[in-house]
Amino acid sequence: MATAGDSRGELQKELVCSICLDYFDDPVILKCGHNFCRMCILMHWEENGGDDVGYQCPECRM
Repeated sequence: MATAGDSRGELQKELVCSICLDYFDDPVILKCGHNFCRMCILMHWEENGGDDVGYQCPECRM
């Protein structure tokens, strides 16, 4: 049975950027549906560059 703590943990996971591990700041949604802080994803792409298919999501590589 799910508890209030479980629900809170799931909600918190939805509000946290997987790059900086903090709450979203100026969030963006990629085509794949993953969310990131705008500066986090821009810095990630700047540091890692694009490839033949363009810039990818760091979570699912789409």
